[in-house]
Amino acid sequence: MRLRFIVSRKVFALGIIWALGGEFFSATHGAAAESSTRPYVPVYPVKASPNNRYLVDQDNVPFMMVGDSPQSLLGRMSKSDTAYYMANRQRYGINTLWVNLLCNDATACNPDGTTFDGIPPVTTPGEISTPNPEYFERADDMLKIAAGYGITILLNVAETAGWLNTFKANGPDKAADFGRYIGNRYKDVPNIIWMYGNDFQTWADLSDDALVLSVAKGIMSADHNHIHTTELNYLSSGSLDDARWDTIVNIDGVYTYYPTYAQILKEYNRPNFKPVFTVEANYEFEQNYADRGSPENLRRQEYWTRRYRAALRERVYLETSLWLVI
Repeated sequence: MRLRFIVSRKVFALGIIWALGGEFFSATHGAAAESSTRPYVPVYPVKASPNNRYLVDQDNVPFMMVGDSPQSLLGRMSKSDTAYYMANRQRYGINTLWVNLLCNDATACNPDGTTFDGIPPVTTPGEISTPNPEYFERADDMLKIAAGYGITILLNVAETAGWLNTFKANGPDKAADFGRYIGNRYKDVPNIIWMYGNDFQTWADLSDDALVLSVAKGIMSADHNHIHTTELNYLSSGSLDDARWDTIVNIDGVYTYYPTYAQILKEYNRPNFKPVFTVEANYEFEQNYADRGSPENLRRQEYWTRRYRAALRERVYLETSLWLVI
C-alpha cells in the first residue's frame, strides 16, 4: 500500500545513529546518495489534530501519509535489504509503511511464521505467551532503520488473515499478555501507528473480535503514546463499523473494493468521526471484485481520494509486488 501525504518543511533530525549488528544507519545514511532534497520528517509519534479531522505530529504540523505496504518485510528481508528498500522509499517521498509484526503464509512469509533465516516469533510453537527475544530484536532493528529514514511503521500486531486461529487457540488472556509485552517493548519507539486486522471478515463474531480487542487493550495498558487503527472486512468497511473499537481507534481505516469515495464519505460524515484514510482498495496485478486493478481504475481511486474529503488526508495503496516483498 502507498499512503499519500506530502508535507515539506525543515528537516527534524532524529539525532540518533543506530548500531545494528555492525551496520550503522543514521537519519542521513543512504538518503543523500539517493536524493538531494529530503522531505520534512515529522516529530513522531503522530496524533489526531485538535478537530479530529486529520493527523499532526508532536509540533502540530499536519502529517500526510505517503506510503507502501511491505507487509511481509519482517519475515522476508535482511537488515541490509530493509535499509536499501527504505532509502528507496524515502527517495520517492514515502513516509509510512504497513508491516505485519507476525507474518505467515497468509501474507507471503513462511507457513510457520519464521523469518527467511529461520527465527521463530515464539519459543514454543503456537504459544503467543512465549515471545522469542531474537525475533523481536529483528523487529527492533527494522523500526530503528525506519526511524533513520524518517519513516513511520503502521505495525499490524494482530494480523487476522493468518494469525486469528493462533490467537483463538491461545485465548483472550494470553492475547492480552502478548499485547502488554508488545506495548511495553515499543511504548517509547516514536515511529509507530498500531494496527489490527487484515481481511477481518469475522469481526462481527463477538469471540473473534474480543480476541483482537484483547491484544489492543493489552498494548494500551502499557503504551499511552501511539494511535491505533484497524482494517475490517471487504468488500467495504470502515474501522468505526465496529462500535466495540470506538474508544480505541484514533484513525478510521476505509477498506473497499467499490468506488472509494462512497465509504470515505460515509466515514467522514459519522457523528463520532475520526481522521479518515483508505487502508485498502483495488490494486494492480490482482483482480479484486467490483472495479478491478486496471490502470484507469487505479487513477480514479487516486483522484477520488484526493477529491473527496479524505483527499484532505490519507490514502493507502496496496501493490502485490510490495505486500509480497519479493
